[in-house]
Amino acid sequence: MQKIHYRKIKENEEGLLDSIWNGLERLPEDTQAGRADFSDVRKRIRAEERKRRNILRTAYSACAAAALFFMIWLPLRHSGDTRDRTPLAVLKSMGVDVSEAQVSLKMDNDISITLSDSASLVSRVNNGTSVVCSSGIEAEVGNDRMLRLEVPSGRQFHLSLSDGTSVWLNSDSSIEYPASFDGLETRKVRLSGEAFFDVARNEECPFIVELPDGEMIRVLGTSFNVNAYPDNESNVTTLVSGMISYSQSDSRTDHVLQPAQQIKVDRTDGTAEISDADTDSATSWKGRIITFNDEKLPTLAKRLSRMYGIEIIVGAHLHDQSFSGRISYDRGVEFITELMQETSGIICEVRDGKIILK
Repeated sequence: MQKIHYRKIKENEEGLLDSIWNGLERLPEDTQAGRADFSDVRKRIRAEERKRRNILRTAYSACAAAALFFMIWLPLRHSGDTRDRTPLAVLKSMGVDVSEAQVSLKMDNDISITLSDSASLVSRVNNGTSVVCSSGIEAEVGNDRMLRLEVPSGRQFHLSLSDGTSVWLNSDSSIEYPASFDGLETRKVRLSGEAFFDVARNEECPFIVELPDGEMIRVLGTSFNVNAYPDNESNVTTLVSGMISYSQSDSRTDHVLQPAQQIKVDRTDGTAEISDADTDSATSWKGRIITFNDEKLPTLAKRLSRMYGIEIIVGAHLHDQSFSGRISYDRGVEFITELMQETSGIICEVRDGKIILK
């Protein structure tokens, strides 16, 4: 019994335990200790079986969720192992055109600098403000200059402003801002696209984000996400921490948001709706995750297009289909679409460097 007591529990062993126990020759003085060992082993077996059932239940739920969430098919199989290849390399091997555009910093004197993945604005005592790239390269820009950072499709960028505010820009986004906020009454920037702001607190100099439709977000020190692409049906701002005041161009009423709240402004009729928000979902793109909940296929395709710097065209008869899910950028479009194959009759082909869903 001691050998049974201390060995690793395997599947379907309760019947085996009973047969061994019933076949043992036991002395009277060993019965109580033996029964204790027998009872302990039975408990371990049953605990192990419950664990296996829970694992299987979780696995079945995950499979069902995957079948429900993913509904696009890309009928393209490629020879060779792609696990160690980047998502962009896989797309290129499929014949899909991938944007090669780089992040650029443009100045009001028409000078442009190509950047990689992050940069900081640093004030120098004698030379004013300089842009310091992640590579260590430094370029003087002065204090009075207006700057415009453009992040193309397929790229993301982290920018540290001169006041210590951090800005993460998503694909196909741009931001305009002064090189230095010194001497200004407000720290005003202008955004097109999507960005996450972690604003350095300065009660004497409020931070203001202007959007293309004349909407304005006013903060002192807080973190929030803004999604305001020019082709959005609605502009969406999600507050993570602190407090913000959101004003519309044709309204005298400011909307005040508390943490974990979201305001959605319809760009057609100007109506605004404030609701509770899942801040993790709203900001997941910072971690190269795209999260979508009951999202129309054209909107989802547009987000994937921006994320990978590719073009996806959706057939008109598919425009009303909606999807939910959570996708890692590193999985790549090929993985995503092959997973979606399970539950959909949607067909995809690559034509003229574009992905066509039909």
